[in-house]
Amino acid sequence: MSYNTKNYVEQGGERLVIGGEMEFKEGARVTGLPTAIVLDFQGQNLMQARGNPVDVTDLVPLDLFLEATQCRSPIIIRGLMFNNEEVGVQGMATKTNQGIYVMAGYNGYGAALIGVITLLLYCNDNRVYMLADGLSMFDDEYVDGVNVYPDNITLVVGAEQELTPEVYPSTAVNKTVYWVSSDESVATLSAAQADALDSGTPVTVTALREGTAEITVTTEDGGYTATCYVTVIPAAEESMKK
Repeated sequence: MSYNTKNYVEQGGERLVIGGEMEFKEGARVTGLPTAIVLDFQGQNLMQARGNPVDVTDLVPLDLFLEATQCRSPIIIRGLMFNNEEVGVQGMATKTNQGIYVMAGYNGYGAALIGVITLLLYCNDNRVYMLADGLSMFDDEYVDGVNVYPDNITLVVGAEQELTPEVYPSTAVNKTVYWVSSDESVATLSAAQADALDSGTPVTVTALREGTAEITVTTEDGGYTATCYVTVIPAAEESMKK
């Protein structure tokens, strides 16, 4: 671009473009533009910070946090996970005396907007903490209940049976469930009580000895439950029924 008095103002050796186009050739250098600061949480589970501060210093070092609070550069949030999907935070962070606030719509399962999140990042004793101050999903994204199929079974000692959960509505975002047996000496599960499984993932019940047990599935969102009633009988008793 050729400069002239119509499209630039020069002050102190600097040129301010007012109109027209500017083409940058190889080797040109542009200064003065803000560089975004990226805060990468590297897979941090958002639910862990819901109401409970989580120490994220190993993910967001103190010097980077302080740089983000003291400069005018945009802040980009990456690597936050929700229900096994990365949360795409949409919106600008706000820097206050308390720390860094992020309040924006967030995505899950692709580009679908599923709710609103308010995050607070702050420093205490040279450690950086994250608190999910608010996590509001749209109404049709909440879990309303859960079923288990089948819900009543009779097994011979040594036999196995798959159970499948169904979380509803189908549009619910967090379909994570947990399983537990009321008597593991009678009927045990292929999944440990602490295992978080997605709805639709079956578990296997194994009959160990004669008796009864209740297999309960619980949703992470809302704490809804459904129960399968298990009766275990000896193999000889089963033979007599035939």
